[in-house]
Amino acid sequence: MLTIVLATHNNHKLEEVKNILKNYPIQILSLSDLKIEEIDVKENKKIYKENALKKAKAYAKYTNYPIMSDDSGLEIESMNFAPGIKSSRYAKLHHGYNNAFKSIFKKIENKSRNAQFCCSIVLINFNKEPLYFEGICKGKIIDTLPNTIDEKYFGYDPIFVPFGYKNSFAKLSSKTKNKISHRARALKNMISYLDKHYHL
Repeated sequence: MLTIVLATHNNHKLEEVKNILKNYPIQILSLSDLKIEEIDVKENKKIYKENALKKAKAYAKYTNYPIMSDDSGLEIESMNFAPGIKSSRYAKLHHGYNNAFKSIFKKIENKSRNAQFCCSIVLINFNKEPLYFEGICKGKIIDTLPNTIDEKYFGYDPIFVPFGYKNSFAKLSSKTKNKISHRARALKNMISYLDKHYHL
């Protein structure tokens, strides 16, 4: 079995990755499992894969296990594909996701609602060079913003509806989301590569 450390302290992301990979011979360890404290990594690169690599490298000195990290963002067509790589910072700038949603709805009023979630995964401490895997899920921003959105939902999930579905990511079952999400697609590309080259 291949053991990989997921470079995050985000329990929602940890459970999502574990669920997606549960049928494969891969053990996912969290930073908490290894008693590794969170590092404040400035995600200031220009593309997702560079942010993912920066996060992974920050934890590489604490373990010899392969380390997986990802970076993702919501790209909205009528906002010039913003917030994109700055998705997390956009929410912080607006003091939370609910305020960020309101800002987005004002900016895209009477404009295209097409959007996509993008994810870039990097795997290091495995090959000599970092391995990168990408995933994209296309969809649109919901037509009407609810008056209140429960903060328990993950990131921009409450306002994104994947093409072919009527409900937002937040209202889809985890089983369905974990088949079609940007992170799921990037992880499946990783699995395909590992299976082909290392016979999982």
